[in-house]
Amino acid sequence: MECWIPPIASPLGQFSAAINNDSEELAPTRTELSALLRLLNEALMTRIATVNATAGAVRDALQAQPSLKPA
Repeated sequence: MECWIPPIASPLGQFSAAINNDSEELAPTRTELSALLRLLNEALMTRIATVNATAGAVRDALQAQPSLKPA
């Protein structure tokens, strides 16, 4: 048995003109995007450095174990 649900009016219908007029202000500028990418790159570089340091420490610890040295 199917249940019919009436369509709901879009809440943006009455505001669509205002949204279209303000769309230029909502779009990020190239400078803002560049600043965001710079922050993301710095965070990624920090995490990559941490992973590299951790991997190096694990490698050193494994090589220090006499039973785990390669033949």
